[in-house]
Amino acid sequence: MSEGAGKQLPPVSTAPAVHFQWGCFTLSFTLPRAYLPRYTECTVANDGNEIMEDIKGRSFIGKLFCTSPPYKGEVGWSDSILHTETGWLVVGETAEPLQLRFHYIESPTADRLHYEIHAHNNEYFPGAKLGLSLNHYLGLYTVADVRDHWKLEPLGEWVIGENIHFNLRDNLGQRVGIYRDTYLNVRAPEAAQFKAQVIQLL
Repeated sequence: MSEGAGKQLPPVSTAPAVHFQWGCFTLSFTLPRAYLPRYTECTVANDGNEIMEDIKGRSFIGKLFCTSPPYKGEVGWSDSILHTETGWLVVGETAEPLQLRFHYIESPTADRLHYEIHAHNNEYFPGAKLGLSLNHYLGLYTVADVRDHWKLEPLGEWVIGENIHFNLRDNLGQRVGIYRDTYLNVRAPEAAQFKAQVIQLL
């Protein structure tokens, strides 16, 4: 679609009209925008088809998945008998379930979106923040121990209702990969690609 081919719905402050028809009678009234979910905001093209809202630069809660074979699977945390590995991020059958909160912070460019990433509603790591160990493993740490942000490099469109795909990088730009078939690490021999299943926009 060329530039200018679509038209925007009324701004947020405008209340949309709702119509009901019964026989030859039509009842019209408006609802305050506050009663409508945010995901109803979208662009409508001239052919009447909806174009979903771009959510780049939005904070969200979601689950993380690796999409690079042979390591495809959900990312969780390691409940290892080795204390030093507890809380490291892993992929595969040994991963404990994990939801993450991606908090967007100001980003200088659209191809490197900056986020602080926290564990969400996790009783074992309440308020923990995603950081790096001294050996470059991704893990959940107390907020005071993590000062650096993460960079998400978008792959394709990010729209509501679909998984969002990206390369995950540390604050220095190093891409995250899978080390020893399990662990997320920025010094892995090969970088991996990831997707997030968005549970809630913030």
